[in-house]
Amino acid sequence: MNLVNVVKRRVQSAMDSVRATALAFRLFFLGLIGLSLSTGANAAALIDTSAVVSAISEGVTIISAIGVAILSLVVVIKLFKWVQRVL
Repeated sequence: MNLVNVVKRRVQSAMDSVRATALAFRLFFLGLIGLSLSTGANAAALIDTSAVVSAISEGVTIISAIGVAILSLVVVIKLFKWVQRVL
């Protein structure tokens, strides 16, 4: 039972790390989008950037979801190998 608790804590720690990293990337990209929107206000009369901004916003969510899924898979594989080695 102790081994199960150890594995649970390691998985939770890894998932917390992945969530924190994903949140940091999201905040970074949202900051970049906000910066681009605030600096693009003067150029709004010349170029319409709303389509590009919305495409980037949609892409950030998809890419971060894929990244979290891949990192989760790597963590699960590592934990499986670690538990297999212990047994």
